[in-house]
Amino acid sequence: MEKILGLINLHNSSALDTLTSRRPLASTGFLGRYAFIDIALSNLINSGISEIGIMIKDKPRSLFRHLGFGGNQWSQNYKTGQMVLMYNEIHSKNSMYNHDINNMIENIWFIKNSLSEYVVITPVHIIDRLNYQDVVKDHISKNADITVVYAKVENAKDNYIGTSYLKLDKNNRIIRISENKGSENERNISLETIVMNRKTLLEIIDKSSKISSFFSMKDILQYLCGTLYINAYEYKGYVRFIDSVQSYLSVSLELLEPKNFQELFSSDWPVYTRTYDTPPAKYYESTKVSKSFIANGSMIKGTIKNSVIGRDVIVEKGAIIENSIVLSHVRISNDTHLNYVVVDKEAEILTIKNLIGSKQDPLIVKQEDVI
Repeated sequence: MEKILGLINLHNSSALDTLTSRRPLASTGFLGRYAFIDIALSNLINSGISEIGIMIKDKPRSLFRHLGFGGNQWSQNYKTGQMVLMYNEIHSKNSMYNHDINNMIENIWFIKNSLSEYVVITPVHIIDRLNYQDVVKDHISKNADITVVYAKVENAKDNYIGTSYLKLDKNNRIIRISENKGSENERNISLETIVMNRKTLLEIIDKSSKISSFFSMKDILQYLCGTLYINAYEYKGYVRFIDSVQSYLSVSLELLEPKNFQELFSSDWPVYTRTYDTPPAKYYESTKVSKSFIANGSMIKGTIKNSVIGRDVIVEKGAIIENSIVLSHVRISNDTHLNYVVVDKEAEILTIKNLIGSKQDPLIVKQEDVI
């Protein structure tokens, strides 16, 4: 097993309307009990990677709370070893300078002092179950300078718009990296997971800063396509992009199907998260629940259909929630009807009894709002 440094890159995550106005996507609730960063962290840990840096772009407070101070609570609970929160205070308010390369420059000590030979850089907005040891093994066998993970898709005209796709030669060498603008259905879509030797990363950081202070990792990879051997590794498992409120809701509801859930979650590849000392959810005689996730601490007296309910949610008698996500510490009053709604933390639905969105355009109730 190779010694690998894992870097979780939060700089490329999309904003999800008001859901990410106070927090990054990384610490946004997912499936009732997780945050999105838990998927990436668990992939690293399950791949035997114990040295992890989290490259924070902005709004770090909720992420600090989820991980614990310096990531210590997370690492102690799950024996992840060293975890470092990498934040670029100097450029945090300047969008042109606040990118992943400059983050690494500001925290270069962590990369230079690492004893790992290889580095994996991975995002949080792409949900997958990827064994990074397999990618590193392929990278070594090809004697590549850099390896980029991709997935073959057949619906790129309507999805993955704005993401990168890879043009490959017959040996799976990347000859061009371009932006998907929806002109073709079949594309090799980049999963933004990158593997390279640690020394190669240090050289790329130095080269990138000399070319342009505005160059991100995506920019420098495009620039180096013709000069370095950039290998492509195909991932064939479950993968979804979270790049909008619509995708956040649709992927969450998709995972209510046992077949889809088992592709991402299994006993041999656990997803870890922060634990809370809360009692099990409580169901009353009037409760009706079908095809839903209900987190601990919730009190359910109404009807829940095809929905995700977070921790410590109160749903009063006569309320109906369907095709929706309700984050933690929310109160839903009696006889309320929610359909295709995302309710952020600590909101209260009291007076307005019908909140109806759509699959393509979910309705959002903001954090702490009283409706």
